[in-house]
Amino acid sequence: MQSLNEEIVDLTEKTRRMLKYNRLSAAAKQTIDDGIDTGDGIFNPESPHDPSVLTCQLSLQETDESPKLTAAVNRWYWQEKIRKLHHDAAGFMQAAPVKETLDHKYTNLEERKDELIADTSAVWTNELYDVTVNEAHMLSFMQTLEDLIIFSEEILASLYETKEMADHLNDTVLTEQLNQQLATSAAKLLPLDNAALSCLHAETLLLYWQTELAFLHESEMIEADFSHLLDVSAHFFARTITDWTCHGRLTEGLKTIDSKIDLIRDGLTRLEAEQFRIKEELDSLSVQRIKLLYHKN
Repeated sequence: MQSLNEEIVDLTEKTRRMLKYNRLSAAAKQTIDDGIDTGDGIFNPESPHDPSVLTCQLSLQETDESPKLTAAVNRWYWQEKIRKLHHDAAGFMQAAPVKETLDHKYTNLEERKDELIADTSAVWTNELYDVTVNEAHMLSFMQTLEDLIIFSEEILASLYETKEMADHLNDTVLTEQLNQQLATSAAKLLPLDNAALSCLHAETLLLYWQTELAFLHESEMIEADFSHLLDVSAHFFARTITDWTCHGRLTEGLKTIDSKIDLIRDGLTRLEAEQFRIKEELDSLSVQRIKLLYHKN
C-alpha cells in the first residue's frame, strides 16, 4: 500500500495529466470547429491522404490564376490537418485519467487522512497534511513546466526541420512552375510538399504549446508574462504556404519561420527562469514538511 504522502503525490499528478490532456483535446476540437465555421474546414473523409501540390495543380485548369492554386493547396492540406487534429483529440482523451476514478480516489484519500490524523500514534496532523498537499501541487506544477520546456525544444527542432526543407526550394521553380501553371513533375514539387507537411506539423505543435502556455499564464504561481505568445500558431501554415505557392516568395516564408523560432526561444527562456524560481519555493516547502515531521516525533 502507498504511504499517504505517496498517494497525495500520485493523485495530484494524475489530476494534472487529466486536466492537461483535456485542455489539449479541447484545443484540437476547437480548431476543427473554428475551421468549419469559417468555411475552411470542409472535411471529406474520402479525400486522398498525403496531398500534394502537384495534385492540386493538376486539378485546376491551366488558365486558372495562382491564388486559386494557393486556395486549392490550403484545402488539401486542411484535410491532412483535420485528420491529425481528430487523431490527436482522440489520443489525448484516451491518455487522460478518468475523472470519476480520480473523484473516488480523492474520497478515499480524505477518509484515510482523517483516520491517520485521529490516530495519536501516527505522524500526521492537519498542518502536515496541508503542507504535503501544497508540496505535491508544486511538484505537479514543476512537471508542467518541465513538460513545456521539453516541448519547446521539440518545436524548435520541428521548425528548424521545416526551415531546412524550405532551403531546398527554389525561387525560380516556385515562380515559374506555380504562378505560370507550367507542367512540372512530382519530383520537382516533392521538396515543396515535404516542406509544407513539415510546416503543417509545426503549426499543430505550436497550437498545443500555446494552449499550455495559456494555462500557465493564468496561474497565480507564474510571475513571467507569456501574453505575447498565446497566438503563436495563428495563420502560421496559411501565411507561409501562401508565400511559397502564390507569390514564390521563399525568403518571406523563411522569415515567418524565423519569427516563430525567436518566439519559442523567448518562451523557453522565460519557462526556464520560472522553473528555477519554482524549484526554490519547492525546496522551501520540503524543508517545512521535514521540520513538521521532526517536531511531531
